[in-house]
Amino acid sequence: MMGEATKINVAKIASDWWKQCCSLKNPAGHGGARQFRAACRRLRSPMEAYRLEQTILLHRELAKAAYLRGDEPDSRVGLIAGLLGQVECIEADGPEKSFAAFLMGKGDPPKVSPMRFQKLVRANVGELMTPLRRTLAQIEFRCDPGRLASDLFFWGDDVKARWCLQYYGDTQPPHLSNTASEETPA
Repeated sequence: MMGEATKINVAKIASDWWKQCCSLKNPAGHGGARQFRAACRRLRSPMEAYRLEQTILLHRELAKAAYLRGDEPDSRVGLIAGLLGQVECIEADGPEKSFAAFLMGKGDPPKVSPMRFQKLVRANVGELMTPLRRTLAQIEFRCDPGRLASDLFFWGDDVKARWCLQYYGDTQPPHLSNTASEETPA
């Protein structure tokens, strides 16, 4: 299992990459960022992202940090580049806020329905491109790009469990609510 420092480093690399390649606030990359964002909206799979030079740049940065082999494409990098290319604004609310907290939003009902959320956390990394693209649209393409990138890079049971804890917060997941009341003695 990777340490927390490793996850933070992946988040930092991805966040810096997003600011350089995707942020519309970066005057140096403004035109290129618009083109990249448009190309990301047309991607059908994570590996298609490797046709874009910005994805190669992200891959090289992660390989330099020894998270990848430099000569082998990785679908996680394509997924991260393709999705972060659509993020419009950095929204950070402390270092521990996961993407799932953005899905919940503020108030009731959540920005993303519990059914759609459950589909996300049941998916493997290869199945996330389309549902996450739709989910990003629901939250107005706002999230913490570094945190989302780290979660996608290390996608697995630990990340999914954290997303569930942060999405449901103090409320009990619907599929557990009914069982809990049935098992409680009167």
